[in-house]
Amino acid sequence: MRVLVADDDPLARRLLEVTLTRSGYEVLAVADGVKAWDVLCGQDSPTLALLDWMMPGLTGVDVCRKVREAAPSGPIYLILVTSKGRTEDVVSALRTGADDYITKPFEIEELRARLAVGERLVTLQQQLAERVRAEVLGSREMIQGACGAAPRAFAYPNGRPADYTSAVVEVVREAGFSCAVTTRFGLNTEQTSPWELRRGQPWEEHLPTFALKLAWYRMTLR
Repeated sequence: MRVLVADDDPLARRLLEVTLTRSGYEVLAVADGVKAWDVLCGQDSPTLALLDWMMPGLTGVDVCRKVREAAPSGPIYLILVTSKGRTEDVVSALRTGADDYITKPFEIEELRARLAVGERLVTLQQQLAERVRAEVLGSREMIQGACGAAPRAFAYPNGRPADYTSAVVEVVREAGFSCAVTTRFGLNTEQTSPWELRRGQPWEEHLPTFALKLAWYRMTLR
């Protein structure tokens, strides 16, 4: 599995690169937060990242925040590396989007263990995304076969917001749906993306309003 190492200290960066390469990882090392962000927002980005907190350009915390705001289509497990060890620092790091946190100095075995956890979680998320993709595409093909026309709107009734991840959004987009709608909750009130879930009135409360809004979404996306 590929891992990004971002640290402005050349000695620390080289040590991590050599150690992780010997552990079987494909390592990409950069010297600042701006380069780390460029790598993580690019095509075929690593799924694991070790980010030093204090770096020029963008800090590790800044990179975590930007990655979460960008909502990449695939999972990325972010580990912050720093000498800060106060509880408030840990809380701040995790709230900005870091998945884990390791304090300097650390034992290499501890780092390997944390990366192994990240690898397992990334693999599970990838497997879930593939299962969702198969279900979405299979349902769309079934409806198309029964109705003679491909459905344009992806309906997600009574679901949990946490389940409608960026990976699911990407699947819905790739499947050819024009928009996504739901009954119980709505995201993206500014409508910056047609595939983010949205709602006005729940379906069961005012069906004509829902039908009109759905028709409007479809008209605007033609």
